[in-house]
Amino acid sequence: ITIDGGSHVLSFRGSNLELLANVEFKNLTLNMIPDGAGTTKIYASGNEVTFNNVSTLISQAQTNERPTIIGGSASGSPSGTHTKINILNGSSETRFKEIIAGKENADSSIPVTINISSEYSKVDNGINLGGSSNYKVTGAVSLTTNSKNIKKINGTNSTNDTVTITDSTIYNIELTNIKNLNLKNNAEITPTNTKGQVSINNLKGTGDLIISTDTNIVIKGNIVDASNIKLNGFESDLVSNLNKIYIEVTGTINSKTNVSLYNENEYYLIN
Repeated sequence: ITIDGGSHVLSFRGSNLELLANVEFKNLTLNMIPDGAGTTKIYASGNEVTFNNVSTLISQAQTNERPTIIGGSASGSPSGTHTKINILNGSSETRFKEIIAGKENADSSIPVTINISSEYSKVDNGINLGGSSNYKVTGAVSLTTNSKNIKKINGTNSTNDTVTITDSTIYNIELTNIKNLNLKNNAEITPTNTKGQVSINNLKGTGDLIISTDTNIVIKGNIVDASNIKLNGFESDLVSNLNKIYIEVTGTINSKTNVSLYNENEYYLIN
């Protein structure tokens, strides 16, 4: 089903939306107006939902009221067998409260594919690759994004996830328990975490992983490809930054992996 708004407004007031088929919202403003203090929700229910050139702005007075996308169903079993969430051709008003890959009230084995091909689209509270609370997603979860406004991705409650960041520079992105991180097409990210330690199972791709001096990155598996790892801010406070562990790799390291200073400096050299 394609709903092409022709630049008009489609409004839902005080109700959530559950999809029972593959649906594309296109060229419209989607107003999900909450009833009271609640958050409106769009349930993909195991189907494919596409937001193509869609704004979610209700009004300037309600600029922070945005819908949450949930991969599972509102209740019971999903109607589809593979959740797909596509956000395409958006602007800074293509904005959601949160994206939750799984269910709100149970574990899920349905695979989930999330594609954000919209440089300025935003997800305020980040992307949860599992379900709500501590519910798990045991099916494969794939997230591909080029948005510089995705600043939080949590893989704690997914058992098999791959996060691919492409064509984007992202500062202070909060990554939590990501299984496979893939940096493609000149992607450059600076990971952070509230606890100061970023945990990744495997690092792939040939993009740039920037490590700030207050962050420790633990790669529990392998550095698979010829990644670029750069340390930023080392020379600003040399004494305080000596003898720290900035990155630990439990498994193997690709022989072409390059480790260097982010700001090349004739006085300092990483050995």
